[in-house]
Amino acid sequence: MAPSGTQRASSLGNAVPIQGTPKSDPADSCFDPASSMVEQDTGHDLAAMVRRRRRRDASCTSGRDRVVEEHQHLAERLAHRYGNRGVPFEDLRQVALLALVQAADRFDPEVGTEFRSFAMATMEGTIKRYFRDTTWAVRPPRRAQELHLLVRRVDGELSQLLGRGPTIQEIATEIDVDVDDILVALEAGTAHGAVSIDAPARNRHDDGTGPIQLGCVDGGFGSAEARVAIAKAISCLDERSQQILCLRYVDGLTQQEISDQLAISQSYLSRVLRGILIDLRAEVGELIAAEAPS
Repeated sequence: MAPSGTQRASSLGNAVPIQGTPKSDPADSCFDPASSMVEQDTGHDLAAMVRRRRRRDASCTSGRDRVVEEHQHLAERLAHRYGNRGVPFEDLRQVALLALVQAADRFDPEVGTEFRSFAMATMEGTIKRYFRDTTWAVRPPRRAQELHLLVRRVDGELSQLLGRGPTIQEIATEIDVDVDDILVALEAGTAHGAVSIDAPARNRHDDGTGPIQLGCVDGGFGSAEARVAIAKAISCLDERSQQILCLRYVDGLTQQEISDQLAISQSYLSRVLRGILIDLRAEVGELIAAEAPS
């Protein structure tokens, strides 16, 4: 007979848990009520800290937004100042506003500088870097870029001082650089903007300079091989035949004018010209057939 539940319990002795006491679990073998309370307190403190930080960040964000809105007119003023330089006004406005937000984030009132001055310097520097880094069609070396801006400024100053446009040597002397460096800076200035290859031909100047319309079909490509073959065939003709062809098809003379110049009749000239063209056509056909790939 199998032992009853009471007998099994008495036989196990102390190994049987007391009624009402929870069974131990290996995972809870290190459980410490005191440490659990500390962890709970730490969790509550951490949650409170996060809440305070969120409230402080929200307050800072609200204050920053208010400062940005109050000084937004400064960003628009700078965007207008640097307008008409090949960059849309709205792009410059966005760059200045982003710099204004960054200035509001970095501003430290303990330094003793007014926020207006700090923001203006930050926005102006950001706009200048935007022009330097993103508005060049072709990026010349950094030194050439900076020297180009310096040459423009010195050119304006010397023009007011001298009452005329300064020479390259005068600009080089004023900046204390070589003339070659001035030339490189002036050449770099042409890389700031580019003309579209689709620019209309009416933009070309009278001297033939200016933008050139590229990408059009050149009709000479199709007849290039024929011109080469005809030149070879004409070189095989005698000198008189070449002269008649030149007078007729290069100079554009009529048969009557050619016959008067060569002292022959027009009917004879017509027969000679017809024979020259027949021989020339046959020679060109042989040349094209010989050069065609087999």
